[in-house]
Order: sequence, then structure tokens, then C-alpha cells
Amino acid sequence: MTANFENGRALVVGISGYINLPNLPDAVLNDVDDMADLLCSPDFCGYSQSKVRVLRDSTGIASTIRSALSELAQASEADTVLFVFSGHGERIVGGPFEGSYLCPADFDPDDALATGIPCEELSRLLAQVAARRLVVILDACHAAGTMEVKSAKDVVKLKSGFSQADFEKLGVGAGRVLLASSREDEYSLIKGGMRNSLFMHHVLSGLRGGAHRGDGTVRIFDLFDYISGNIREEDQHPVFKAQNVEDNFPIALSSQPAEIGVRITSVASEEWWSEFEQVAVKLYPRGPEEQDVWSRAGADVSILRPGLNGKGAWHSALRQMRLGGGGDQLRLLQAIRSDFPANADLDRLDGERSHANTKQSR
Repeated sequence: MTANFENGRALVVGISGYINLPNLPDAVLNDVDDMADLLCSPDFCGYSQSKVRVLRDSTGIASTIRSALSELAQASEADTVLFVFSGHGERIVGGPFEGSYLCPADFDPDDALATGIPCEELSRLLAQVAARRLVVILDACHAAGTMEVKSAKDVVKLKSGFSQADFEKLGVGAGRVLLASSREDEYSLIKGGMRNSLFMHHVLSGLRGGAHRGDGTVRIFDLFDYISGNIREEDQHPVFKAQNVEDNFPIALSSQPAEIGVRITSVASEEWWSEFEQVAVKLYPRGPEEQDVWSRAGADVSILRPGLNGKGAWHSALRQMRLGGGGDQLRLLQAIRSDFPANADLDRLDGERSHANTKQSR
């Protein structure tokens, strides 16, 4: 089986060689090369090669990246647009250029506004993209260490990574989703012996089928659940930001026949869980923490993902439950029914669940 994701468009940028900053490991270039190959693979994501642009090292200078970001504005509303950046992301603390920047190969702290991509400018460029589905993947917090740079005007400090406020800015916009490798003041880990960074290893694995849901697609909420569930490092926590995302939209096709390494523990069908999720979102639009329904059901609140809207939070939590973690579907259904005892949808779902249990026990 081959995939053909006609509405997919991507810009993939990776920089390991810098003029004015410490160089990064070769894993950074492996990340972007592997991402581009995977996106264009007819056996996996199915993007057209003509719609995937790659900038690496010397081609990833500030003017070229700006031009390539502007070209993404040519995407139609029906397209799904992916922007991937792997390289230095720096916060300048103090001095005339204070702020957060994606760092092209020619980034110079003495001329940061011209040679860097400020967070505010990146947000404006992305706002010009008309596509209703825009995914930004940032692996820009590599451990080059905190350093002081002698600027022509001041001694300024460069701190690796973006702040929480930066993530909020980049996550603003209808249909826009941000996936970042780590929180503020954390680093994106590159482990010895691994071809890719830890974060990108799991992004790629998810797109290859690890986050596949059985309908021939890899969807955005499922991808983040897969990444965050597999990165169990105490010092690295991936970030997910989404605003006005109406559905768990597909970002790629997949020929993978089933999710890799996942054991479904529930007897309820895929359709049952989908309907249950829709009902839960309707009754508790702010998410599983509304009216403490998740904790009242005895479910594990530690699995709830921060930064998701209500629909995203329900999808993430119920997916974890379906895979056997976080709590019991019957107790959750009973907790919700105690709040809405006359709800016909809940009655029907309870009946279907009981029928499925009866059939399995025979």
C-alpha cells in the first residue's frame, strides 16, 4: 500500500553548523534528512516531493528561511502545513536585542533582528498561512549551554530554548498546533548511539506508524500522546499548544496496518470510544478536570496533559484509558451519569458497553 497526502505541504529546516554559535551534533541534520525522506515516502506520509522544502546548514540563513516561510502563505485553506525546525533557539537576556530567536546558520547576537528570526516575527509569518491546519515542530533547545557573548554594545547572555510565553505566542491562531521538544529551561537530549535527537526519534517513529490509529492516518493528538508517552526522561517534557483546533486532524497518511507495540485492553469498539469522547466533550467542554469528574472516577490525574483545550484533553485522557492506563471506563461512565442521570446518550453507551462485556464473557 502507498500513501498520497495531496494536501500536505512542509518546510523542514535543520542547522548544525554555525558561524557565531557552537556547532550542534550531526543528529540535527539526521533529524531533518530523515523527516524529509519520511514525509515524501509513498509507503508512509505520502507528501509530494514538490511540496516539501528542506533547508540545511549553509542554505539555512536568515533571508532564505524568511523567504521560505513567506512561501508557505501560498497554501490553500484545505492544506495541512508543517514547519519543522531543528537547531539553536536562543533567548537574549539584556541589551538592545532582548528576546527569543530561532537561529539561522548566520545568526549574530550583535545583529540579532536581521540575522535571527524573532519569536514575534515567526508568529506573524505563520499567521499569513491560510491553511486551517498548521503544525509547528520545534527542536530548538539543544544543550549547548548558557554562554555570555561580548556584544558591541553590551555583554548579553544567551539562554538556550524558548520561554513559556513564547510557546503561547506561537500557539495562537485557529487550527495552529505547536509541538516543542522541551519546556523552558530544559534541553532537547541527544543520546549517545542514537541517530536522532530523543524528541525527533519519537516524532519520526510516531509518523512511521507508532501513532497510527487504524484508519490509515496519523493524527495530531495521537502523535503528541505517542511522543510524550515515550519520552520518560525526568529532565525533558515535550510541550503541546493548540488553539481553536476543532478536531483531531490528520497530518499524514500511513500504510501501517496497526499501532506498533500497543495493546488495547478495552472490550468497547473504536466507534464506542469515539462516541463516548464526543459526549464527554459536550457535557464537560473544559476537559476531564471540569467538576473534578476525572478524579471522582478514581482516574489518575497525573496522565492529564497540560496546555490542551477541552477536546484535546478528553481525547488524550480517553486514549490513555483505552490503552489500559489512567483509570476504568465503567467508573468514569458512572461518574458522568451521576452528573447527568437523564442523558439518553449515556444510557445508550452504557447499554452498548454492557452488551460488549456480555458477548466477550460467553
